Amino acid sequence: MKNRPRGERIFSGSFYFWMEKAFDGITLNLLWLLGCLPVITAGASTTALYYAAVKNLRFERGHLIGEFRRSFKVNFFKSVLLFLILGGLFFIILVNRNIVPDIDGGYFGFFLFCFYTFLGVLIIAVALYTFPCLSRFDMGILWILKIAIYMTFRYIHYTLGILALLALAVFMIVNVPFFIFILPSPIVILMSYLIERVLKKHSTPVQENAEYKWYLNAAGGGTK
Repeated sequence: MKNRPRGERIFSGSFYFWMEKAFDGITLNLLWLLGCLPVITAGASTTALYYAAVKNLRFERGHLIGEFRRSFKVNFFKSVLLFLILGGLFFIILVNRNIVPDIDGGYFGFFLFCFYTFLGVLIIAVALYTFPCLSRFDMGILWILKIAIYMTFRYIHYTLGILALLALAVFMIVNVPFFIFILPSPIVILMSYLIERVLKKHSTPVQENAEYKWYLNAAGGGTK
């Protein structure tokens, strides 16, 4: 969990390196699950999961638990409000989608069912950008939502890839529930290869200083 050059690790060699990565990943997954337990804090926990996974596991900057706690604390109130907004919209859409077949079993009912399904997937896609944006940018809630919605449609090819990764993770967890303790971190890291490309396009020159360099240049020595 501690940031050390590879040659200074307690054990040397690729096997021990990847074993340490796996242990850190499982640790981060447990932190995320604990952070999601009150439900209302799921947004804060997901924001912290993305922040710590990218910064520590991918770029090896900072300390895993410390980075998770920092992001959870700093983004707590905004993430709770964003989760309530997105979660509330998703719940309303889901309820309407589920009652449509009982109201109209014809073509119009089928159209509404597909329409609500599309809206539900759209809310999920926006959420997949919202919490990474929150971990990255210092913006108000409305601006976070606006930029997340813009990214969802502007970079639709990345959005489809991110949704595919999420669908794969959900499928695996539904069939093997134990994967909930293994998959979140690696899936988030895979998503970050797409999400980070989008976030970099919307980073200002000010964000190229040492405080943000770990996002913008993995080879740099800066930490956030």
